[in-house]
Amino acid sequence: MGTKRVGLARVQALIENLKREITLGAATSIQGLALGAQAVTATGNNQGTAAAISATGGSVVLVGSADGTKGVILPALADIGDGHIYLIQNNAGSTLEVYPATDDKVLPAADNAGITVAANAMLVVAKADGDQWFGFEPTVIAA
Repeated sequence: MGTKRVGLARVQALIENLKREITLGAATSIQGLALGAQAVTATGNNQGTAAAISATGGSVVLVGSADGTKGVILPALADIGDGHIYLIQNNAGSTLEVYPATDDKVLPAADNAGITVAANAMLVVAKADGDQWFGFEPTVIAA
């Protein structure tokens, strides 16, 4: 081992310049992947009064209190990276409205329009680009 000293400023510069992204390829295997979860209580009845989904609170969103009119609003597309995914679970016996942030859209709906999620169902959305989410509602598992 050498005796070369590295100053604190140099160490800080090295840490700040580290690449913070991991590129996953087709052959990449991740054991025990955890997406993180957040609980949100549906509120309001339009894009301006719906409960906010946190951009950093976890990709699995467990929503309660939907009553056929209440909803949640997705983070602004400008605030998250491309490919960001949310799995929004409606844990209520009524439909849930999911709104994009102002001037965003969830395909195939128009800008600012809500998407209705069936009772006890899930909506999966991913950021397609800076203007829109794309998503789907998987088949509900029968009891």
